[in-house]
Amino acid sequence: MGLRRPDHASATWDIGTMSLPEDSRSPDTAITAVLLAERDTQLAIEACQREAELLLQAARAKAAGIHERADARMTRTHLRCTRGLHKAIDRLVVEQHGILTSDSRRVALTDEELDAVATRLAAVLTGGPAADGEPSR
Repeated sequence: MGLRRPDHASATWDIGTMSLPEDSRSPDTAITAVLLAERDTQLAIEACQREAELLLQAARAKAAGIHERADARMTRTHLRCTRGLHKAIDRLVVEQHGILTSDSRRVALTDEELDAVATRLAAVLTGGPAADGEPSR
């Protein structure tokens, strides 16, 4: 889109889509047409910039929404995992407590008997003499 002068005798000037006979185009008219075209172009550029900014704002808002939803999903997933882990630990504690309770019922030792067993075990582990005077094996 430029200013072109035709080679033939009935010459016309072509500015974009506007064609006028050469004799009707004074320099002032041509300059005015160029200035108007520049103004229209600048207005079109500014309109495109405003539209682009609106599109960017909408994209940023959409991205923020996606980020918030993903963060909420991750938080819910972590909470579910934590609850599951706590339940598993609680089950193990109850299970182990049940085993210990069951074992202590089967043994049914008095405190004195339990102390004697602990003393003999300590002697065996350390290689020292047992409380009953017999050497540990």
